[in-house]
Amino acid sequence: MYFLTLGGDTLRCAIGDVQIPTSPGNVTITLGFQADVVFFIGVGSIANSMSIFLGALARDGSQGGVWMGGTDGSSPSVFSRANFSGACVRSYTPALSGASTIKNEGVGSIGASGFTVNYGTVMSTAFSPIRNVNFLAVQSLDTTPTRPTPTMAVSTPCCGNNASTNPSGTSAGAVKKPVDARWIPRCAGGGSVPTQADIVNSEDWSV
Repeated sequence: MYFLTLGGDTLRCAIGDVQIPTSPGNVTITLGFQADVVFFIGVGSIANSMSIFLGALARDGSQGGVWMGGTDGSSPSVFSRANFSGACVRSYTPALSGASTIKNEGVGSIGASGFTVNYGTVMSTAFSPIRNVNFLAVQSLDTTPTRPTPTMAVSTPCCGNNASTNPSGTSAGAVKKPVDARWIPRCAGGGSVPTQADIVNSEDWSV
């Protein structure tokens, strides 16, 4: 058994299911947010046949998946597998030899508030092994800046005018430059920027 676990304060997720249409066309799902990736899975069986696929759709439009299926209603039994790209939903009719025939195929796209799957190839009957598709849509909410910006020039709090910013406890006016790596400037919006590595002996830190 395989499983996927997602969690944390920086993820937004939505799950649901949708039916594959019996004629070509678009199926649009409204999520209320723009997903970064949507995962698809479909499983079905009918008349001695089974079929299963896993697909994925990224925000940039890249998509693909894997499929496996077959039937024991013939002699010999026919089972096959395939991996595919350029679609997020696909199932096949397995072939005893040669390439399997595409039975259902959907090409997806992600919009500002949901996603759309365009089905160009579908079974004309409701008796396709895979009729329902489950999906998991995921959006990353991580907006942490790559480097926060200090709100003041580094020399201002380092020159001893405000000794409380230096954890050494040195009195005001006596500090010529930061004395250890514990000193860091605070930044607007949260975060901090280490400055110890930037200090050189040629800098003038006098008040």
